[in-house]
Amino acid sequence: MDSSLLIASASSLLVRVPLLIVYGVAIGYAVVRWDKHPQVSLLVVLAIAGLALQVVAGTFIATWIPMHLRQSGKTASEMGAFISLYGVVSAVFAAGFWGMLVAAIFGWRAAQEPTRRGASS
Repeated sequence: MDSSLLIASASSLLVRVPLLIVYGVAIGYAVVRWDKHPQVSLLVVLAIAGLALQVVAGTFIATWIPMHLRQSGKTASEMGAFISLYGVVSAVFAAGFWGMLVAAIFGWRAAQEPTRRGASS
């Protein structure tokens, strides 16, 4: 692997360390709560792990794609199309992972009667 690619990717990844720390804490919390809510915890671990993988892999891919395409002699429009395709695929995966988190947050709760404001019991 080219050293300039590693340096560029590492510096881009360094900016994302706070986000990765939050992801690590979320996974740790889900693992600690696994006994009480195993299905919810599994969804959270899978979703957060997917988001973390997307951050790490996406950083390297987003750095590598332009360098590789430029070295391959691609035109600016070809590079734009390829980068746009990568953006769409990345967004679809992110939406899926966030959907898993929403399901973990709200999907397990039992339905309750809505309480009316101002009603005395």
